[in-house]
Amino acid sequence: MTAVDFANFLQNSTAYFLNKIVLYASILNALEQDEQLEQPVKQTKHAYLLNTAVKLMIVVVAFITFYAILFWMGKIRAKMDGKTWELLAEVYARIESISIDDNLTLEQVKNRFY
Repeated sequence: MTAVDFANFLQNSTAYFLNKIVLYASILNALEQDEQLEQPVKQTKHAYLLNTAVKLMIVVVAFITFYAILFWMGKIRAKMDGKTWELLAEVYARIESISIDDNLTLEQVKNRFY
């Protein structure tokens, strides 16, 4: 390799590496600009108030629903705890007894229990 060939080689390789450095620098610059553009946008006061109002409405609806469920459960329980349960207890608590001395037929036994 002669000195002229070596000089040409250095010139070509230097130009190649300089082109690569410029390319990488432009890529880094583009990435930095993208990062600057992606910074979060601050909410306006109107949007903040709207979001807060929607969240509060959801909480209020949840509380009203919870209260309504408890209210109706209390109403139903009060209605069921009255005479209805007493009547059922009397009907199902009636004890039938059969002894051999009764001399009942099969039909009479069926009518007594059904």
